[in-house]
Amino acid sequence: MEYNFVHTSVSPVEMDSVLQGFPRNHPLVRDNPSAYPTVLAVDYTYHYFNDREIMAHLMARAGIFKSVGEARRNGWDKPIPPGYTDMFVTKKKIRLTIVNKV
Repeated sequence: MEYNFVHTSVSPVEMDSVLQGFPRNHPLVRDNPSAYPTVLAVDYTYHYFNDREIMAHLMARAGIFKSVGEARRNGWDKPIPPGYTDMFVTKKKIRLTIVNKV
């Protein structure tokens, strides 16, 4: 399984330089597609997060924990690291790719 998380303020150009592709459903591309004609749009599913969320929110959204509170109790009450993060969690080796603003 794989989950991709992107901060809402990451621009398509920045995303393209990090992951060689940008999701078509990103708010900036969806609302103004003519502004980003050179971006290679991909059909990957991305989940978006904002400044108020912490790692516990991402873990709960990925289904690793049943709730944010459970994720916090298990040590995921940390801020989301800046920049690009790629990690595997649990015995099932669930892959989390996170692109946060720097």
